[in-house]
Amino acid sequence: MRKSVIFIFLVLAAFLQISLLDYLKVFGVKPDLLLISVFWVSLVFQPKEALVLSAGAGILKDIFTPYSFGINTFLFVMFSLLIIRLGREISIDSNPVRFIVLYIVSFCNTAATRFIFFFLGNIVPLHVFLRVAFLGSFYTALIALLSFRIIPPSEKTA
Repeated sequence: MRKSVIFIFLVLAAFLQISLLDYLKVFGVKPDLLLISVFWVSLVFQPKEALVLSAGAGILKDIFTPYSFGINTFLFVMFSLLIIRLGREISIDSNPVRFIVLYIVSFCNTAATRFIFFFLGNIVPLHVFLRVAFLGSFYTALIALLSFRIIPPSEKTA
């Protein structure tokens, strides 16, 4: 699969994230399509390609969100490295394992983002953080399982 097609997919995921998914919110949270994309490319592509595509997804999310630029780029690359390393240690081929790993990655992404914002002076109330962290991570992992039925992350590309 060509990297340019995947990058177009990332741009499409970014536009869906900021437009259409606003109508599919559950309790004020929506799935993170770009984080799902990072998970997918980390499982399918070789490490260098996965890191480049993950950085691209992070840049897109940084462009389209009102947060400090660079946070998502850094976190997406770190989570891509984590998923690549974890994929070498355990098999991430079954749906329950994918769900659990993506739930944990999504939760850690939310926690790390809120932790960084706390030190930047943007304090989020605890009940909002907990709702976004737990429900948003669950929603993201659930949507990922549905999307992996359409485009399964089964084989590494050369």
